[in-house]
Amino acid sequence: MRPPFLTYDADNDIWTATWELLAGNYAYKAALNGSWDDNFGLLAESDGPNIPLTVPEDMAVTFTYDHNTGLVTDSINNHTLGTPAAGPVEVQNPDFVTIPGTIQEQLGCSGDWQPDCEATFLTLDEEDDIWQGAFGLASGDYEYKVAINQLKQIPRSTKNSGT
Repeated sequence: MRPPFLTYDADNDIWTATWELLAGNYAYKAALNGSWDDNFGLLAESDGPNIPLTVPEDMAVTFTYDHNTGLVTDSINNHTLGTPAAGPVEVQNPDFVTIPGTIQEQLGCSGDWQPDCEATFLTLDEEDDIWQGAFGLASGDYEYKVAINQLKQIPRSTKNSGT
C-alpha cells in the first residue's frame, strides 16, 4: 500500500489531500520528505505534538499543509486553508500577533521572550490581510518567534543588519 502523500496545489500555494476515513479518534502531523526529521504538528510547531482529530462518522476529510507557515489543518476542525475543488476557505484571524524574542528589551519591553509585550505587537493590514510591523534594531543576530494570541510561539530566526 502506498503511504498517504499530499499533493501541491499551486493556485493556493498549499499541499493538500482528501481521504475517506472511518469514524474514530485519530492523531496526525505533517512529516516532510518522507521522514520524521522535519515535521510539523499542532499549531504549526516544528517537532510539535500530534494534532487530535475525531471523525464523527465515516467521511472524506481534507488535510492541508502550508509550507510558508508550517500550519497543518483538517476539514473537520474547520481549518482548511483551501482545496482544489472548493477553493480557499476563509480562516479567522487571531486577535493578537506579536514577535517575542531577543529583540524585545531593545524595543522597550521589560525583558525578552514576552509574547504579551505591546512594543512588539504586529498590526493587521486589512487591505492585504497580513500582520505587519517595523522595528528599529541595531545590527546583530536576533532570535524571535511569532506568538498567536499571546500563547503559541512559532519558531523563526533571522540576522539583522540594522534598519
